[in-house]
Amino acid sequence: MNAALARINPEAIEARLQSIGDDPKLQLLAQQVAKNDILSVKSNLRYVDRIVKSIESGFNKVDGDIPVKNDQGQYQLGDFSVSFKGEVILTSKDAFVAFTG
Repeated sequence: MNAALARINPEAIEARLQSIGDDPKLQLLAQQVAKNDILSVKSNLRYVDRIVKSIESGFNKVDGDIPVKNDQGQYQLGDFSVSFKGEVILTSKDAFVAFTG
């Protein structure tokens, strides 16, 4: 999730546009890809938020907000932690390795 958020930050998008050059078709394509990335990240953040918030009951507790809006109005990963029986088991600072089976 953090990698996806890094790809949609305004500086990263601008760097990609600069690296493409002056070809208007490629510039338009890059802008469309960036918009699709932003929509995808926004959807994923909402999905993760629903999953984590749905486990909040009984012994489970969620502190903080998973999706938050930054100053530009874009969604980003907020500061949060998930606890079970008083022990923190997941935070927004944790890094995950994809399961490859």
